[in-house]
Amino acid sequence: MFLKKVYQQWRAFFWAIIIALAAQFFFMAKGIENVPFFIYSMYSYAHQPQDSFNVILVKTQGGYLNPYQLSGRESEMLMNNISYFSKMKKLAYQDYITPTVERRFKNKLPINTYNFVERGLVNNHLQFSKYTGWWKRYLATVYKNPFDSVMVVSAYIQYQPEFSKSPVDSVIFTCYFK
Repeated sequence: MFLKKVYQQWRAFFWAIIIALAAQFFFMAKGIENVPFFIYSMYSYAHQPQDSFNVILVKTQGGYLNPYQLSGRESEMLMNNISYFSKMKKLAYQDYITPTVERRFKNKLPINTYNFVERGLVNNHLQFSKYTGWWKRYLATVYKNPFDSVMVVSAYIQYQPEFSKSPVDSVIFTCYFK
């Protein structure tokens, strides 16, 4: 009923709606997640209850740092990329998008162009080796107080049967300042 009324009164908007609907179906069929065309099945099921969740903490000699006392931008720059680094470390620094890049571009582009595209899209070991140095410099810049060393650790917060932190921390990396 609504589309019929839109078609009669404003045909350009009607076709814009039809194109948006077609794009939504296309993205869902291809399995592409792109704003605003989210895959319905990714967000439409009940999540299983969990008894714990993983957190990333920065541990100093005086205890754990609270990165949320920094500005939003600074805490995001400091903390939000650590999980990606940790995942790549577990994968021996082999970027998980490499097979996708190869499948989409290899033997379809000239070799020089493919190498350029691959360097632009895929992170390599050298880029990951620079990460901890960058992270250490950024931490020193935003906190402006010297630390002897800090450890970035992964820990579990358990909320079943009561809210508590796991006693064991898993070290992701350590930075020494002195």
